[in-house]
Amino acid sequence: MTPTLQTVYGEAQPLDWLCLAPHPDDAEIGAGGTLIRLAQAGKAVGILELTRGEKGTQGTPAERQAECVAAAHLMGLSWRGQLGLPDGELADTPPFAHALAAALRTVRPRVLVVPHWRDRHPDHVGTYHLAKRAIHLAALKKADLGGEPWRVQRTLLYQGNSDISANVLVDIGSVMTEWEAAIRAHASQFSGGLRLRDGHTRDHRASPGEVDVLGHPAAREICRAFRSGGAAAARPAGSVIRIPLHSCTVGPVQLGRRRLCIHIAESVFFPTRIRSAAQLCKSD
Repeated sequence: MTPTLQTVYGEAQPLDWLCLAPHPDDAEIGAGGTLIRLAQAGKAVGILELTRGEKGTQGTPAERQAECVAAAHLMGLSWRGQLGLPDGELADTPPFAHALAAALRTVRPRVLVVPHWRDRHPDHVGTYHLAKRAIHLAALKKADLGGEPWRVQRTLLYQGNSDISANVLVDIGSVMTEWEAAIRAHASQFSGGLRLRDGHTRDHRASPGEVDVLGHPAAREICRAFRSGGAAAARPAGSVIRIPLHSCTVGPVQLGRRRLCIHIAESVFFPTRIRSAAQLCKSD
């Protein structure tokens, strides 16, 4: 089957931010709060699912697409699309890369948000490598693709099932209610209670005092961790606040409280009110 870009919500348009999701609900879990903040700030924000999640244990492709539409509305997205690649088979292959590159030329995102390569799920790892090639192809004038060449300006990697070295933190404390609602929209995947303390464990809803995706009381703000290969990250609601800080290794999102440790020298950009850079690198 030839991959075909399908619009499932909104209209295809040039986007400020686009999040690639291997499966339905991955974008909400990994970057949902950040995407909501960006949309609230007036940015054109979209999500592109690469597969329909057809091999997942729970939910049919039709059910999951309807859930994606509901979540998109709750998040204030400008567009949501489906590429129709085979679930469980995402990899850096020429046909897949050409399909994704053509999609990038269609919606022309300035910033692309991609799963981190350090993840236990093969499709998440495959999406990272596939995105690298697609970004390259989309910018080539002589690539055998339709549309005009497009160069993505910046890429952020979002956390999945493993620890990452994070150098970008985004304050999502003001949108926790909206974030939870967007995740709950994927009802086939999240039945019963929902716990958001460290991202997406599924047993029960944490109390407000426990909700902290960094798992550290010194954080004060509720932040989402990303890895950027560039020198800056855009603050959703305004200018960039730059605080020199050692990069922190952030543990897997499904775990409980964890240590944050100094990893390598970096700069971290906080859209938060955290005053002391050293606070986040202290162990519990």
